Amino acid sequence: MSAAAGGWDRYRRLLLEDASLGVRVDLSRMPGGGLAGADLREPIARALEEMRALEAGAIANPDEKRAVGHYWLRAPDLAPDPAAATAVRAAVEQVRSFAARVRAGAIRAPEGAF
Repeated sequence: MSAAAGGWDRYRRLLLEDASLGVRVDLSRMPGGGLAGADLREPIARALEEMRALEAGAIANPDEKRAVGHYWLRAPDLAPDPAAATAVRAAVEQVRSFAARVRAGAIRAPEGAF
């Protein structure tokens, strides 16, 4: 068998592809190769489920008993409820307004601050 044929076999053996998860991972270029694509199916499915739970507002920071939602700043529609989405949109608008005032020179550092 040629090296190219062996490479194709390795690629096929180490390809993780699962349309239901929307995942396709080529592990054939990783050193070792002891882990077949099928071995990752369950951990990837678990990670995606945990991400869905986070996006739904699951408690991710147990010490502070709160969800983490910094990614809602880019996609407020992912916030777990309309009130959270509204709060995120308002905060983003405040930051944009502040930045616009800084760029326009309406807000400046105090004299001697730098």
